[in-house]
Amino acid sequence: MNELIFRKKVDKTFLKSNLFTVPKKSEEKLKSALGVTLKKGEEAIKIKLEIENFTFDGRLFIADSESNNALQIGFNKDLHEILAKYFVNSFNFITEELKKSPKVIIPDTIAEYINIVTTDNPKTIRIEKVNDLIQENNTNEFPSYYYTKKDALLDLFMTEEKFDKIHSILKSKKNIILQGSPGVGKTFVAKRLAFSFIGNKDESKVEMIQFHQSYSYEDFIQGYRPTEDGKFLLKEGIFYKFCKKAAEDIENPYFFIIDEINRGNLSKIFGELMMLIESDKRGSDYSISLTYSREDSERFSVPPNLYIIGTMNTADRSLAIVDYALRRRFAFIDIEPAFNTDKFKSFLIEKNIDETFTNFIIKKFKAINSNIEKDPRLGKGYKIGHSYFSSNEKIENFKEWYKEIIETEIEPLILEYWFDEEEKAKEQIENLLMGL
Repeated sequence: MNELIFRKKVDKTFLKSNLFTVPKKSEEKLKSALGVTLKKGEEAIKIKLEIENFTFDGRLFIADSESNNALQIGFNKDLHEILAKYFVNSFNFITEELKKSPKVIIPDTIAEYINIVTTDNPKTIRIEKVNDLIQENNTNEFPSYYYTKKDALLDLFMTEEKFDKIHSILKSKKNIILQGSPGVGKTFVAKRLAFSFIGNKDESKVEMIQFHQSYSYEDFIQGYRPTEDGKFLLKEGIFYKFCKKAAEDIENPYFFIIDEINRGNLSKIFGELMMLIESDKRGSDYSISLTYSREDSERFSVPPNLYIIGTMNTADRSLAIVDYALRRRFAFIDIEPAFNTDKFKSFLIEKNIDETFTNFIIKKFKAINSNIEKDPRLGKGYKIGHSYFSSNEKIENFKEWYKEIIETEIEPLILEYWFDEEEKAKEQIENLLMGL
């Protein structure tokens, strides 16, 4: 069985040159597989490259550069032409992008890849296409690199006016919290907002975490952690590292998404960064020394190209009230259930649910949400969201599908809402199932 030596992304080097660089960590593995040794200054070694039913001459060499000792594989024009046909989608895409910018980087999420694997033949390696890493495997169209407002509006049950408003607030405030009841899709909205700012679905520019009651400043910013030898080492937290990453790419927006932001002790987690996240206190002019910083450590700041999006479940009784210090640094935006939108109705019909039953679902949930909103102990923040019904699959038996959602997801929620009024809770559940 052929063994994987390394994996390579099909990028502009495939288009512009007849060689590719071997990942540093795979150099020894490749030389071992080929049964060769090679040092800087030595002549290139002739090798063979197999692809499909073809075999081509290649060469293994170390780049002749004082600053670059990379191991590289060179190949001839004939193989280059085969690769161009083999990866026609990538090559067409790269060619078009290079017309716009010579610095184009192909996102990992849409790129095609090759595996370099061993063979039974001496000094021979094989190139294999990695189909399962292609985002849309069975299409003649290469996935779009771009993600625009139009794409976001297709993904969301939201009006253009509402989307524009959120977009504008996030752009100026830099910190927002999307608040709403269970199932309104707060996290989904957060990621689509981020992608629309970035202009593509580049996950490397989006970091997402979830706060909890034991989450600390040391987890978030930096702190001392025990090592295996019994000592303590200062380690950087996830937000610290992401800020540094964003600062190194200042021309592009980066997004830090905090799910369930009000589950943590916010003043304790943010510490002295409470001031630095303000939109007018970003950048090196407002850099400070952190709590655990040594005297010789560089000062820290939050870069201006970093945006923070928090999500907050308004129906969680266990949560503490967000303190004023944090509240004034974030804009709070309500995300509502979408049962009364035309987009949601169209979505259900597209999923193979007939219009009569679609209207049945909408009517039932508009009614129960009205009851929830009028209840003095619950209110608007407890309304049930639409995402329980946002299936990615076509629905075959939609009545059974609906019944299963009610019994396994909605019923426990309703019993929690009216935990001390069992009869009232049962009545609400029966109303949702009545008429099936």
